[in-house]
Amino acid sequence: MRLGEEFFHRDCLVAAPELVGKVLVRSFGDGRQERLRILETEAYRGEEDTACHAHKGRTKRTEVLYREHGRIYVYLCYGIHWLLNFVTGDKDLPQAVLIRACVDAEGPGKLTKRLKVDGSFNDTSVYTQDRLWVEDDGKRYPLACAPRVGIGYASQEDQDKLWRFKMVRRIGLTGGVGAGKSQVLSWLKENGKAKVIRTDDVAKALMEPGEEGYRQVVKALGDSILAEDKRIDRPALASLIFGDKKARDKVDGIIHPLVWKRIRKALEEAGEDMVVVESAIFSSEAFTWLDELWYVDAPEAVRKERLMESRGYSGKRCQAMMDSQPGLGDYRQKASRVIHNGGSWADTKRQLQGFLS
Repeated sequence: MRLGEEFFHRDCLVAAPELVGKVLVRSFGDGRQERLRILETEAYRGEEDTACHAHKGRTKRTEVLYREHGRIYVYLCYGIHWLLNFVTGDKDLPQAVLIRACVDAEGPGKLTKRLKVDGSFNDTSVYTQDRLWVEDDGKRYPLACAPRVGIGYASQEDQDKLWRFKMVRRIGLTGGVGAGKSQVLSWLKENGKAKVIRTDDVAKALMEPGEEGYRQVVKALGDSILAEDKRIDRPALASLIFGDKKARDKVDGIIHPLVWKRIRKALEEAGEDMVVVESAIFSSEAFTWLDELWYVDAPEAVRKERLMESRGYSGKRCQAMMDSQPGLGDYRQKASRVIHNGGSWADTKRQLQGFLS
């Protein structure tokens, strides 16, 4: 659905966060369309906002900000980059929302360069414009708030306002054993400031006394799996389910839904810009919460060598482990990024930096 007056005829502090997750559509003369999901916006609100271009009043440049809602405001920054804004609110009360980033175009200058947006769009209407508009496809995403960037000229009070709104990127990460997922996760945590959630860690936590998983598993399998301190004896449980498929299926049927329920709650509450969920296998429902799936890949020979070196496994055991896991083909349709981690770590880091930028 194309956004109209009901959306833009509102205060920028209402419109700016709600634009995050919407789809920016650029139609070209050759009939081609580019559709990019908005990741980040900033609100600029009135003459009282010292970061707003209208702070010093009406000028030839800022006149468009005083016009009716739905006008497109495009200006040249540092004489290099065109920046895209949408005017919101009431006429003669200048305010606008800057589109800072979209998927695959992170940065306001990169965005307009990719979409070929320039000064010819300035002071046109997003309602009637046939080259550029915004659509709502019904998807909703969690947000994080932060101070606006590049406004060192504004008052400290205005610099501190949390008027930048960013989509929390929810990424699923998987890959075969020995592919190097842990190394990738560590890099994303340190360099991408990502919150990392491992399904194995969540499952272990659910098996602790007092947790729902603990109660249900003990009820299903009996006290024989408990140690003297009443915690689940993990070696005893592993021994039991290894030789009893019915018991293994019972435990999986209890723990797996609880794991994904807890992860969904964590995703909804996350305040970080990026959350990465690592799992060997994802539930079908999980793909409705995640924005992207990244697959860490490496040749079997490399994976086997890593496992033999790091874990001391025999070649036969390594092969059996790899054969029991999903291969890249099982996720090919869902994987939005494939991280090739069979070469140097420097090459892998270059790929990750590219994905984040």
